[in-house]
Amino acid sequence: MSAAMRVLHLDETPPVDTPWDGVPAWTPVRRLLDVGAFGVNVQTAAAVGDPLIEPHDETASGHEELYVVLRGSATVTAGDRTVDVRAGSLVFLPDPTVRRSATATAPATAVLAVGAARGTAYAPPAWEERWARELGLP
Repeated sequence: MSAAMRVLHLDETPPVDTPWDGVPAWTPVRRLLDVGAFGVNVQTAAAVGDPLIEPHDETASGHEELYVVLRGSATVTAGDRTVDVRAGSLVFLPDPTVRRSATATAPATAVLAVGAARGTAYAPPAWEERWARELGLP
């Protein structure tokens, strides 16, 4: 991969199906592009009603998160607020303690998730390495 530019197209990089209930297919963008400054991955839901972002908070990591709907549409819940979003929408979650999740409302919905803690150096989370190992990824 060139040091000046790295390119990845989602149509040419199929997501990895995960064997865990409630965890959508995963495209390990950070690993594939060797991004070191922030976390970035794509989650894909095949069908309407499928989980897109598993219920979680970022209390342990302190990460703020930004979800960018690349295709399809979803219902995103953060705390007690729920919104419907479509391709082109950006959802910012500044409070790491707020529980969040998303569900696809259209087939083949894909969301780019970007996260890092404000004001600190990024370190990849332990789950990412564990997932890669368990899924047999490089």
